[in-house]
Amino acid sequence: MRQIGKVPDEESAKKLVAFLLVNEIDSVANQGKECWEIWSRDEDDLADARSYLADFNQSPDDHKYTDALHEATELAKAEVARQQKANQNVVVMNSRWSKHARQRKPLVFSMIIITIAVFMTTNGWRFSTFGESNERPAVTEALKALLFVNPDSAETAVVNYVNERLVEEAAADENLDKEQIDRLTDRFLSEAQNDLAIKLQDIRKGQFWRVFTPMFIHFGILHILFNMYWLNSLGGQVEHIYGTTRLGLFVLAAAAVSGLIQSLMPYQWQGTAATSMGGGMSGVNYALVGLVWMKTLYAPSKGFFLNPSTIFILVLWMFVGIVSSDSLPIANWAHGGGLVFGLVVGYFPEFFKSSSRGS
Repeated sequence: MRQIGKVPDEESAKKLVAFLLVNEIDSVANQGKECWEIWSRDEDDLADARSYLADFNQSPDDHKYTDALHEATELAKAEVARQQKANQNVVVMNSRWSKHARQRKPLVFSMIIITIAVFMTTNGWRFSTFGESNERPAVTEALKALLFVNPDSAETAVVNYVNERLVEEAAADENLDKEQIDRLTDRFLSEAQNDLAIKLQDIRKGQFWRVFTPMFIHFGILHILFNMYWLNSLGGQVEHIYGTTRLGLFVLAAAAVSGLIQSLMPYQWQGTAATSMGGGMSGVNYALVGLVWMKTLYAPSKGFFLNPSTIFILVLWMFVGIVSSDSLPIANWAHGGGLVFGLVVGYFPEFFKSSSRGS
């Protein structure tokens, strides 16, 4: 710092420092023995500052110095507000990973344990992750009890539906030949596989757990490994920051939304047929991606972290599922529905903040 000059009293020092600040010169006043010393923080401003001091000494009572004092006060308030807002957006990165490693996440760990237990009791390792096996392993009673619809009751309902429709057609036209019957059978079978009454028959009987339990079902080693990794990484953050209860409610809602969308969509549109089996934590994981993504954008002070490569991988996998739907048994509607659900929930508070500011 370099000394600009001296003024006789504290009031004069305040006015001059404020005037210099308004004119973009950073200065400081120090009390001496008989006067106040004014110092410039930047040597490059010294010449201009001394020129302003000379003008001040000629007319210290000029109203422009009083006005500068008020203006400088407002500038200081604005700077404080700016710094506070900036601090809200600061996330300490060097401790991010170690902090997440220390997170207590009882619900996430419980979900992983339950998923592994279900994987063992349903012979999940016997299934092929990518569906290339020609022979489906035996379906255990535990698996039947956890699927969206029991495949045995679904198959019975599909057969009954096709037979009833064929009887109706035969009664209306007694001259049906084999080719016509085959075409009608294919048509009625397709209708039955998409029939909502068949898909929802077990839930309508009071088996409401079937809306949620498919998230614990996994087919193949890779299926469960990838889903448990993302659940631990993303769900752990949410549980650590928002708590076990809120994560639990979010998971239940995400499982219901993604599962219902996937199960109720027509199988021709990549939905799940009535007699097909669907499961996995990916719908919930995509919902967690959407939630964490929004929080990193609109509430960075919360401490959420989502690596851009994670977004790229999951979006790429969704794209692969869409373009390869004929060869890969991927629940695209569950992925997309879960992602949209998470994005909406994550952005919801910001939407109301924007609305209140606009009004």
